[in-house]
Amino acid sequence: MARFASHLRSLIDNFMPATCVACQRPASLLCQNCIETIEWVEAPRCERCDSAEIHLSHCQRCQTPISPFQAATYFTDPIRPAVHALKYTQTAAVGKSLGEIMARAWPTWRTRADIITPVPLHPERQRERGYNQSELIAEQFAQQTDIPMRHDILFRVRHTRPQVGLQGKSRRDNVRGAFQAVEPVVRGKHILLIDDVLTTGATLTESAETLYRAGAQSVTAFCLARTPTFPLIS
Repeated sequence: MARFASHLRSLIDNFMPATCVACQRPASLLCQNCIETIEWVEAPRCERCDSAEIHLSHCQRCQTPISPFQAATYFTDPIRPAVHALKYTQTAAVGKSLGEIMARAWPTWRTRADIITPVPLHPERQRERGYNQSELIAEQFAQQTDIPMRHDILFRVRHTRPQVGLQGKSRRDNVRGAFQAVEPVVRGKHILLIDDVLTTGATLTESAETLYRAGAQSVTAFCLARTPTFPLIS
């Protein structure tokens, strides 16, 4: 039912006059003028201080390894209003544009991946929204990169409160034990997690640990956007 609702909204969006979700001008859902202002994340970066001064995959100042959490852009305009439109105003069709943006950045970050899987929503929240925004982005990204996508290997089995408003350890505690993976499909595979916004990495960390427990050979994550102050999680 949720997938049908998503397709129905996409059809409605295709027949409605398009307005850019970022600048509100008549155009495509994310106009070319706005796309040209995107702030791209350059690789590699230190996850603690965002420094590009990397030596042997470490920032010499922070002496911490580069995280497998990667992002295509920073969570600034026009990406921020586009994500808000996708998540909070039922503008499902913008997910295609955001997936294309991720695919455009992928050559910079390319890692080995046998399977793409989006970070799942709890079924109750997905019914409320009508779709999983990360799945919509991942579908287009998979199509552009020719990496197979599966949305049936990682599930959210515990209904958690929204991460918005939570900080640091509270975010990790909120999602602890929230996911379950399908071991026969995951075992021995290189998994690429796809999500919309990387804030602290708590949800991705819990997702990755779940996949590793199910036997994944490697787990990396590629997000549409990261907040400019994405911190290291201990």
